[in-house]
Amino acid sequence: MYKVNVIDAVPGEVEVLRLMTGYLGDRLFTPRQRASLDITINATRRPIRVPISRDMLLPQKAGFGLGPPTAFEMTVSTAAGIRDAGQVIAHELLHISQVTNGRLVLNRKTKKIDRQRKKVELARWMGGKPVIIDQLPWHTRPWEIEACHWQVELVDEFLTLASGSQPFLQLQKPGKQRLALLAASLPAAAVANGHDKGAGEPILVDDVVSSPVNGMS
Repeated sequence: MYKVNVIDAVPGEVEVLRLMTGYLGDRLFTPRQRASLDITINATRRPIRVPISRDMLLPQKAGFGLGPPTAFEMTVSTAAGIRDAGQVIAHELLHISQVTNGRLVLNRKTKKIDRQRKKVELARWMGGKPVIIDQLPWHTRPWEIEACHWQVELVDEFLTLASGSQPFLQLQKPGKQRLALLAASLPAAAVANGHDKGAGEPILVDDVVSSPVNGMS
């Protein structure tokens, strides 16, 4: 389940973000995974970003063992435009996909470093050897490299579909060695919450996508 909360964003922008989040979710998660996830996205016009924390990405108790986490929350800003906000959402959803499919596994352990015992955060990527996260520069972490690449690709797909064109969609099944990329599409006309156009006329996708206020022109 995805929930986009309005803090102080423009209604039209929020409806685009909701539509985009649904598309990204369809691309990255199976129906069963989507049903188990609880993702909250807070949208604001102020230049504030609060990404998903590492705590949220840690395994959680499931039955007698541990399983992938299911509850996440982030805050995104539309101050730099809808494309930028969409890429932030896509980046975080990509990390959720990585942990949901077991491609990225985070945990905390106490290790002896420089003759002192310290608590560190470890990451295991695609079944490889665990590494101490803070010993890897951000731009060299493979899970970040993947997320940075696909955040652009997925948002471009959405914007192409919203413009009425059909982009090429790379498809691949979920697995530890590959990112889940599932088939997805947009509804012909998505009706927004509310009736901002007056006279009871609903807001359609074409209205909000083509509006300059949304940063898409």
